[in-house]
Amino acid sequence: MDFKAQSSIEYLAVVGLGLLMATPFIGLVQQDVINLRTDSQDARFTSSLDEMESAIERADALGDSAQTSFTLNVPDNIVDARVVDDRNIVFTQNRSGQLSNHTVILGTNVQTSNLPVDRGGYRMRASAENGFVRLSSPDMTSGLSWSSQVDWDSSNSRSRVVTRNIGDRNEDEIRLGFDPEYSPLADSLEMYLTFDENGEPIIDYSENDNDAILQGQANLGRDGLLGSSGAEVDGDDNFFQSSDDASLDIQDEITLSVWYQPGQQPEDWAGLIGKGDLTYQMRQHNDDGYVTFNVRDEDGNDILSGAPTSGLATYQEWNQDEWNLATGTYSSIDGIGHIYHNGAQENSDTGSSQLRTSDANLQIGANYDDGSDSYRRFWEGGIEEVMVWSRALNENEVEKLWNSTEHGYLESGSKNADFEVEELVSNSVIPSGTEIEITIYQDVNDDGNPDNQELVSLNGGSDEINSLSSFDSVESVYWFEAELSSDNREITPVLQDVSIRESD
Repeated sequence: MDFKAQSSIEYLAVVGLGLLMATPFIGLVQQDVINLRTDSQDARFTSSLDEMESAIERADALGDSAQTSFTLNVPDNIVDARVVDDRNIVFTQNRSGQLSNHTVILGTNVQTSNLPVDRGGYRMRASAENGFVRLSSPDMTSGLSWSSQVDWDSSNSRSRVVTRNIGDRNEDEIRLGFDPEYSPLADSLEMYLTFDENGEPIIDYSENDNDAILQGQANLGRDGLLGSSGAEVDGDDNFFQSSDDASLDIQDEITLSVWYQPGQQPEDWAGLIGKGDLTYQMRQHNDDGYVTFNVRDEDGNDILSGAPTSGLATYQEWNQDEWNLATGTYSSIDGIGHIYHNGAQENSDTGSSQLRTSDANLQIGANYDDGSDSYRRFWEGGIEEVMVWSRALNENEVEKLWNSTEHGYLESGSKNADFEVEELVSNSVIPSGTEIEITIYQDVNDDGNPDNQELVSLNGGSDEINSLSSFDSVESVYWFEAELSSDNREITPVLQDVSIRESD
């Protein structure tokens, strides 16, 4: 069509009509272009994820110090990238307002200080070290991360913290508590029941499998110590029992320890823990609710005395609203026994006889009467952290049991950084009344002695960033110490990971 002979008005009218007719088609073409671009980006992204998986597998197969490389092509709609449970890399993608996850399931543990989410092609490295593979990129801010069981296992020292799957504790976290894998108190530990389970059996975390079975009914999963669960029995024919085992037939030295929150005082006395009533026991009595520690000789007679009835007693007033720690120790070798309340010695007596052994089962929350072959004297209240040792803990060790609910620390293993350390990034949960302090150490000369250090008090939360200003800009060895504290025995701060990095 020739528009030269037409007026400008006629020309614009015709062009306008053509544009109007073409607009839907143009919109479709534009959407097709967008879809093609998105599909193309997704294809490159998916291909690079396969490449990443292969690189990680190669590095893991080659072993420590091996390094492989790949390119990660990130599209423009990635909103989050993270490592989950050490073996899953998850990218969250937003397509037209709908979120979906791309998950790479791996056969080895992986760590990284951060993963790219902005659009682009990133040079990536997969480096094998100490049983895991670390992902890093020279195209991103450099950093080092401590975040998993692998890191906690490489710690230089620790005390009164848990970093394992024990009851309802998580191996990828640091929290206050007792960890039998690392604590020196675990020597000769014959039974350790956390009562964290919400079902049966109650797992024994010593090496002896002295699991306990509920006899009757109980409140499993009630609030316990340090954010964990506990158990509660009602004093009405309900208790826990562990079968007779050679590890519980203790003769020369013994320690019994139990955390408990008493309910109503018994009419006479009630059994907290004991193997029958002719070997060893802890009881709560009706007179002010005091607790006794009883050990008996081969003839069934009390070896220790000093209580209003028999055995050694604590005379503290027991508060129904608080958790108490009762600990009794006896050594026929040293010829002495002690009873402690909340880590402090309350009473002692001398004795030299070996303990009597028995084929009776061990009860928690009840007493087995050997004479009548019956269960009675049922206890009412909350129960936590029951421990039995075949040695007598000393006064300092008993105090550590008590302090495990107040303060603990972990000094991490060291890692090498070839970048300037300017920020500390952490993920933690810090309830009111608790605290986490992180001290970062720099060893410039790699001689095991810190040349610089900086203390940071965490506020808690996800990806908390604290600026650092104390470190030299040279390749160095770094490590950290985390100190956890709580003024409430029912809660604990939780540290999930720590990273050091350059600033963005």
